[in-house]
Amino acid sequence: MDTRFQLMFGPDVCGHHSETKLIVKDFELPWTIEAPRDQLTHIYTLGLYSNETFEIWIDLESEASGRLSDLLPEKEIEDPDDHKPSEWDDREWIVDQEATKSLDWDERAMIPDPSATKPVEWDDEMDGSWQPPLIQNPDYQGQWQPTLMKNPKFHGHWRPAKIVNPLHRDPQELLQHDIQYVGFELWQVKAGTLFDNILVADSLEDAFSVGREILSKRPEEIIAKRAVELIEFHDDL
Repeated sequence: MDTRFQLMFGPDVCGHHSETKLIVKDFELPWTIEAPRDQLTHIYTLGLYSNETFEIWIDLESEASGRLSDLLPEKEIEDPDDHKPSEWDDREWIVDQEATKSLDWDERAMIPDPSATKPVEWDDEMDGSWQPPLIQNPDYQGQWQPTLMKNPKFHGHWRPAKIVNPLHRDPQELLQHDIQYVGFELWQVKAGTLFDNILVADSLEDAFSVGREILSKRPEEIIAKRAVELIEFHDDL
């Protein structure tokens, strides 16, 4: 029978996806911590503290820390049932209906070159009616737009009312665990991966002492891994 977990922590490696998960009572760490992919032994350590903070180490190196409240959704959310009144005007600026284009406003981007003259060899019958070339209009003012004015009926930028988020929890609740069992949740598709050694302790130094002992064997592990890779290489020849 499936049982509800209180806390999930550790590597999640699948295909190109690789991260370190932290989920406490259905609330997940909102940022990504990469998980190693080098096929060596690694130690994942989580510290939970009574002051509502946490820290995560990989191979005894700190990778992330924060407050348990970082895992929680906002205390308040916008009320999905609150709707903007039909008469609400949130246009801060409106077109000035009394604005008019001045008589000397020039919207012509290009104008005939006033200094151009028809070539003497131009034949209207053969070449068509001569037109002077166009040049940039030095008096061009752009396309006229009526000026804007403050909207006297502006109500402000409407936002839905805030309500208490039913999913929010007191961070202290994330520290209250009724844990009877620990175990691994595995979705394993790659042969040769081993999982063991879950340590639950109330002393970080004790946990690190065990971790240092395990990591002290890393050089031997690297040598053994290279030896296996060399054998596999020769077998493939």
